[in-house]
Amino acid sequence: MPPAASRSWTDSMPASAISSSRTAPGGSRAPKVQSDAIAPRRAPRLGSAWMAFACTVAVFVTAAGQAGDNARAGQAPADFLEGVFGAAPPAARTLWPTKAMREEIGSILGHPLAALRVRYWVRDERYIFVLDEIGKDKPITTAVIVTAGRIERVKVLVFRESRGGEVQNASFTEQFTGARLGAGARLDRDIDGITGATLSVRAVTCQARLGLYLYNHVKE
Repeated sequence: MPPAASRSWTDSMPASAISSSRTAPGGSRAPKVQSDAIAPRRAPRLGSAWMAFACTVAVFVTAAGQAGDNARAGQAPADFLEGVFGAAPPAARTLWPTKAMREEIGSILGHPLAALRVRYWVRDERYIFVLDEIGKDKPITTAVIVTAGRIERVKVLVFRESRGGEVQNASFTEQFTGARLGAGARLDRDIDGITGATLSVRAVTCQARLGLYLYNHVKE
């Protein structure tokens, strides 16, 4: 019987696993085996300069975001009411302005009143109106406290603009203390402006005038 043909050490390997050959020990040609797995690529290493730059940018963005949040931070109307009236503020009351009132309010604000109704709170002759008025682009939320026909206090609760935040300072809002309405629904005094905050000053002044106007229509 003729001897069985000798089997090469590649006979047991699938053809798909052999792409090319190279010389194996003993002079025979050995196959080059391709692995099905793809070796992971090593992520490029960033130089120290780039790492320092990335860290600087991250810190700057974080600080800028925190500054923006602080600039817009304020006091919720409910918290303000509790600070004035105590832990149990009175229930809100509602004023539905008539057509004639809306025309007069429009002359105070310089534009029609957007809201259909106005909410206010009263206890012990203290009336609080929480009003919104656009500064440059966004609404400024302000509380106006009126007692006996005069402003007791003006407090900017939420300021959303990117500039003009000086109207939140007591040095500005204290100018309204004791003010009342004069001829033409204007304040009986001049209010000093703030450089770079003209629109915010106008908005808060209109809110003070509106608070006094509303008081004259709801006082008991």
